[in-house]
Amino acid sequence: MAFQDKEILRDKNGKPIPQVWNEDIQDYEPYDPKNHVTKVKDEKLNDLETKLDALITRQDGEYKTKLTGSNIENVTFHNAATTPAKGNEFDVGGFKTLTISIRGTSTSRTLQFKTVEYDGFERTIAGLRMSDFKIDTQTTGNSEIWQFDVTGLNKVIVDLTAVSGGSVFVKGRVVA
Repeated sequence: MAFQDKEILRDKNGKPIPQVWNEDIQDYEPYDPKNHVTKVKDEKLNDLETKLDALITRQDGEYKTKLTGSNIENVTFHNAATTPAKGNEFDVGGFKTLTISIRGTSTSRTLQFKTVEYDGFERTIAGLRMSDFKIDTQTTGNSEIWQFDVTGLNKVIVDLTAVSGGSVFVKGRVVA
């Protein structure tokens, strides 16, 4: 029987008293703040514990959980390059941050930082040189670390446009 079909509880003078609907007995019962609040809290707590247990697999009496961190991948753009070249393209996917290291034996080099859009169009991107927080789209330096926000980009390349007197290495890591 639904609560609409039951008579509400009244005191000895016929006036309605504070009450709550009890689903278990399908009837109204006098409202007792101590019991009702505790009962509601207990029910909510039990519901949360049930949901938590469903999320965690229990084996051998101990909770077995796996903490996961960031997805990290190494990337190589140039490996001992001695002539100008675009180098390897990196497909960004779901990665967010790219950090690269530039080093080598060359006496001079010029590197341009670019993204390749979905239609193949190349566009320069700005990076942050970690040693002095300079923002630029290219560098002629050596022994540098640069960081880029690559969220939403398609591909990234580090275009070696000039090199002389040795080789250039451009390697890095991306983090999701």
